[in-house]
Amino acid sequence: MAPTAARAGFGRPDRERVGMPFRRVLIALLAMASVTAVAPAAPTPSRALPDLDRIDPVRYPLADAVIERALIKARDGITMLAVDIIRPRTSRRVPTIFFQSPYYNTNGRGFRAERKLPWGLAVPPNVGSVPRVAFPEWYDEYFVPRGYAVVMQDQRGTRNSSGCQVYGGREEITDAVDVIHWIGRQPWSNRAVGMTGGSYDGTIAVGAASMAPEELKAIIPIRAIDRWYDYHFFNGVQSAEHQATPFAFTTLNPMTDQASSVEEDQLYPLHVLERKACAATFGAFVSTLYSSPYQDARGGFWASRDYLKDARNITAATFIIHGLNDTNVKTTNAGQLWERLPAGTPKKLWWLRGGHDDPANPNLDFQGVRVGVAAAFREWTHRWFAQYLKGVDAGAEQAPPVTVQDERGVLWNAPTWPPPAGDARLYLGREALRSDPDQGTLTYLDGVSGLAFPGAPLTAAMRIAGRPYLRLAYTLPAGGDTTFAVSVVHSGLGREIAYGYARGAYRSQIRARAASWPSLPAPHLPGEEATIYIPMAYTDYLLPRGASLTVLLRSDDGRVLGTGTGGQISVDLAESYLVLPVARDRRSEQLRAG
Repeated sequence: MAPTAARAGFGRPDRERVGMPFRRVLIALLAMASVTAVAPAAPTPSRALPDLDRIDPVRYPLADAVIERALIKARDGITMLAVDIIRPRTSRRVPTIFFQSPYYNTNGRGFRAERKLPWGLAVPPNVGSVPRVAFPEWYDEYFVPRGYAVVMQDQRGTRNSSGCQVYGGREEITDAVDVIHWIGRQPWSNRAVGMTGGSYDGTIAVGAASMAPEELKAIIPIRAIDRWYDYHFFNGVQSAEHQATPFAFTTLNPMTDQASSVEEDQLYPLHVLERKACAATFGAFVSTLYSSPYQDARGGFWASRDYLKDARNITAATFIIHGLNDTNVKTTNAGQLWERLPAGTPKKLWWLRGGHDDPANPNLDFQGVRVGVAAAFREWTHRWFAQYLKGVDAGAEQAPPVTVQDERGVLWNAPTWPPPAGDARLYLGREALRSDPDQGTLTYLDGVSGLAFPGAPLTAAMRIAGRPYLRLAYTLPAGGDTTFAVSVVHSGLGREIAYGYARGAYRSQIRARAASWPSLPAPHLPGEEATIYIPMAYTDYLLPRGASLTVLLRSDDGRVLGTGTGGQISVDLAESYLVLPVARDRRSEQLRAG
């Protein structure tokens, strides 16, 4: 028999620990009755939101704006950080929206794919089809006329900033904090700073907020990382999609001069020498540490790139925006940050349907469904910054704190997330998913084959919302190691509902529904049965009546670096099951947004 979770040394999942009978909340997959979760409090109707055009209107012509540039010395006393500033021409002190980005020479910042105009020699506004503007994307156009400054900093090691590109290193965060302090000292500043941006830019916002600079009042991280380990690894399994990314940032770009150009950098010759030296030394070191097949997340390298551990320090009002289908920056990064934010910190969460996308793009679609939210995104970005940077009642705290976009692209508001739910346990069976344990074993070959466990059509709609996990009892008859890739799929449509990974060597040390945080691996003895809990990425998906789901178990799904040994894995069906957090249909819990 496989060891129980309690004997494994960390206790059972919450609903087992309090003795909740799983059958009471079991889902109809094989002629079972549909689940009824704990009913949430009925949402109360809210009053009309304040009119933004009245409370925070356009006041200043963008054509009259003050444009400035500055070099700010970082706390290391050596690195010079280049910033571009645009602010309204007024004697009033104004709040600031601040970005630190490595993307100003690339197309990574937003859907317009704009690059920043050079500091140095005159060049045409556009190079080929790539637009060049003084302040890329839309924030200066929208916010400067409404009385905000916009500040854009070249990340160290890029464009006009000196230093080495450290790809997630602590220096990037302290640089951001240094610039925030500098902004607060300017005569035009009201000492209220907000940060936002997608991907890397949003990640810097999370990191800066974790250091709690006094002037940082609000952040809007979009598709952002809260813990760099969880970007490159998932319970010890390395992402195949990100394998070359550290090398590109720390070595390839500097060595090929893609991080800067003669037109864009007044100190170009010196920076070329510096960046080539960085790439050959520090860059190679960082790239190697990111790309090892196995990493222990407890080491100093990853601790310095872990903002989640300091989330308790965040006082800036935090508005998290993330795609439910983002397999680049996984939902793990948003969900665990949401759950770790301090109780006293104002917070808001948007789960959008789609992947690693810019919500400012009005033409977004996902699997043939129009999911663009550009107008709502711009409105709520404005409400958030007006509320917390200007101190006006813009309705940021008035509407429900959670918005979930459903499979049709419709937005729904909710009072909390994950919603109240009951756990449904589905056993892996020889023929299909079951309500009770099957007997015997099934086998597959590492990197060669896998197992599929289909479910029967649902007799009622089923909403899976939260973090599922798989309890897996297995043996490796020949010993060795293995990786697991598990997917829960909407059968027929092929839509992935949830997914997760783990290395078999960790066995029961991986906590169900916990952050991706492995310890050192333990060896497998040939033929010894081990139990592992595989937490999956956060999800929110409604399966309609008549639909069914399928559980796929493999060593690699194409997105990770699996072991691929060809060795046999044997699954103990009596001890292996999927646990789904099942909530009420959205209509019974939420208010239709807008």
